[in-house]
Amino acid sequence: MSQATAPTAPRSLHAPSRSRGVHPRPAAFESVPYEDIDNLAVRIAGVDDHAHVEALAQRAGVSRPEGGLLVALAGERMLAATSIANRETVSEPTPSGLAAAAVLRYRLADQARRARTPRRGGKHS
Repeated sequence: MSQATAPTAPRSLHAPSRSRGVHPRPAAFESVPYEDIDNLAVRIAGVDDHAHVEALAQRAGVSRPEGGLLVALAGERMLAATSIANRETVSEPTPSGLAAAAVLRYRLADQARRARTPRRGGKHS
């Protein structure tokens, strides 16, 4: 019987996968630093965020989402904004921006799920 071995070094993000082929890092990501999103702040956009959302949409090359927005920030930098009404999303074209956009979409989906789920009432004495 032969002994099974496992690789000791982690696979590179750029290493070819047996089933999916090579997935190189997009060129747009090469010039943009990764933001630290460990302390990602998520909140409803205020009036003073309008210019930041416009700048974010311009960097992403898309139009600004309509209506009230949920935004994700890493420090002072806005990484993503999602429309609360229609979930249209704009994000930085970086891995951190895409991750922040996913967090916003999850938050809105979770909020919608909670609104649909009836609350259980407690027993009154």
